[in-house]
Amino acid sequence: MMYRPNVCAFLFNENVEFLGCLRIRSTYFQTVQGGIEKEDTDVLLAAYREIDEEIGIKKDMLEFVQEILPPDGDPKTFRYTLAPKANLRRYGYIGQEQRILLFFMKKAHIQHVNVVTPKEAGVPQEFERVEWMSMDQLRQRCSPEKAHIFALVAQLAPPIAQAYLRERHAPPADGIEAA
Repeated sequence: MMYRPNVCAFLFNENVEFLGCLRIRSTYFQTVQGGIEKEDTDVLLAAYREIDEEIGIKKDMLEFVQEILPPDGDPKTFRYTLAPKANLRRYGYIGQEQRILLFFMKKAHIQHVNVVTPKEAGVPQEFERVEWMSMDQLRQRCSPEKAHIFALVAQLAPPIAQAYLRERHAPPADGIEAA
């Protein structure tokens, strides 16, 4: 049974809201995700490529924060089984094994999102629209097959995002205070 190596990008903003992407012909939200291709030299490059392909956001609008590893250390924890009629089943996959990457994106950059995939990307449009939402809302609105992954990320990602924002906006550590 084959699980496709997959990257899943969780983008958050300065309010610790996460970017939810509404799939076309669906009521479920997800985040940008996609296969780690042979030509991807590392998982981070795969994430940047998928973010650009699926929502048109360029690398310079993002800040990579960290990879979120499965709490139990087992990569199988971030596996999910594909829906019975999923397109990837035609290629022999029964599911995907996700690598979860966390990125910061300014809230205002949502105006640069373009869910219409450029023809030269050679991939179909995946999303109808995107919106900022709490991690809890995103967890509640994801597809059932990914619910266990989103539940774990909902526990792990917000504290990491909050710590990142505190550090990012912390005063200089030179010990000199402005008078």
